[in-house]
This record gives sequence, structure tokens and C-alpha cells, in this order.
Amino acid sequence: MVKKTDPKWLEAEKLVTMIEKAIDPNATVLHDQKLPVLEKYDLKKRRKPRQIDTLVVTGPSHRPTLTIIEVQKRNSRVELNTFQGWLKKLEEVGAQHLVCVSHLPFPVSVRDLAEAESQKVKLIQLTEVPPDGIPPQ
Repeated sequence: MVKKTDPKWLEAEKLVTMIEKAIDPNATVLHDQKLPVLEKYDLKKRRKPRQIDTLVVTGPSHRPTLTIIEVQKRNSRVELNTFQGWLKKLEEVGAQHLVCVSHLPFPVSVRDLAEAESQKVKLIQLTEVPPDGIPPQ
């Protein structure tokens, strides 16, 4: 639940989690999770679990599909290095999909790389809701 005392970035993360729950009521949607790094990326067993803003688990329990959602609500756009870090996290935790949410537009460099990874990556720009509500589509 979003509280008025939450920092803006946490409000955005919680909002995205609530939207995901509404999109697929059958999915398991969890906010602020930690997933272990797969053994092939952690041969010395020293890697700490990776933090995920929102984790969505769909499909049957014997073959779940993991979607990680990273939310950025800052005064700067998502940098290419940040986006590449999210792609690495996707691999390290064994997730199948990555959704990146930002309230600012994504730079061309990030959009180009996301397009190259379009089977597993989606970029979403979350804009502020106008005072008169959400406009009809």
C-alpha cells in the first residue's frame, strides 16, 4: 500500500507492484525481493542476492516464468550503465523478462539496446497522472 509519507521512488515502486497485481490476478507479485545469483555466475559462492523492485511469477509451479521490474524515479534519466546492470541482473537471477519503468524518457542508447533485446525487455515511461484523472485511451 502506498503511503503519503513514502519517498517518491518508493511510491513509484509500490504503484507499479499494484498495477502488476491488477493486470494478472493469478500471478504472484512481490515488492522489494531478493533473488539468489545462479551458481554459474557465482562460482566462488560470494555473491549476495540481487534486489528486485518488483518480482512477478507466472505459469505453473514446475516451470515458473520470472519477470523482474526495475523502477527508476529520480531526477535523471536511466543511464546506459544502469540499464546494462539490469540486463546482467536478469541473467544472474535466471529471470526470463525485464520491465524497466521510469518517469523520465529513456535515452536513445537505452532504447536501442532494449530493442535489440525486445524478446525479453520492455521499457515503460510512467508519467504523472494529471489533476483531472487518467485520460481515456
